Amino acid sequence: MKKTKEEAELTKNQILKVAIKVFIKNGFSATRLEDIAKEANVTRGAIYHYFANKRDILLAIHQNNGERIQKIINNIIEEEKDPIKILKNGFLRVYDHFENDEDFKEVEELFFKIEFASIIQHDEILRNCFHNDLKSHKNKILEIIKRGQKEKKIRKDIDAENLSIIIMTFHLGLSMVWFKGIMELSIRQMAEFQIEVLLNGIQVKNKTIKN
Repeated sequence: MKKTKEEAELTKNQILKVAIKVFIKNGFSATRLEDIAKEANVTRGAIYHYFANKRDILLAIHQNNGERIQKIINNIIEEEKDPIKILKNGFLRVYDHFENDEDFKEVEELFFKIEFASIIQHDEILRNCFHNDLKSHKNKILEIIKRGQKEKKIRKDIDAENLSIIIMTFHLGLSMVWFKGIMELSIRQMAEFQIEVLLNGIQVKNKTIKN
């Protein structure tokens, strides 16, 4: 019997969910499609129905996660008008998902635990995909920074391009440290502290007029 569209989507999502766990357990290079099929309780042919190879599976996982993060950020932008609050609350909400959303956490953990640098070094399609995705996120941050500078909330003497890269590096670095398990504080507690330090340095200060 032919699967309905909804059933097919459920099967595809189940394959992706299982693949995340198998990739984390075995590493990307050592994982075979048979391993994923066995854990997902489907045939290898069923996997080929949705994905041509492991790379396609990893790309789909990354794309789904990128869309989730973008949705979180877009919701913050709709809720907040202040660029400073957008930067702060955007990151904090993402880190809340790290701690409270197991599916979200697993996807992020996947990309920090597999041999990611080696993978993208030898696969141009994956490398270009991840490069374009990081560039897209950086440009979104850059847009918010420039808006903050225009509204005199963020210092204009700070180069917006460099600041966007610093913020991206801050996010990636904090995430990596947390997944390595070398922080005693929760990721939100650590993020709150570091974000306050960062924002305190880039905000325009209200000058007190002396009599």
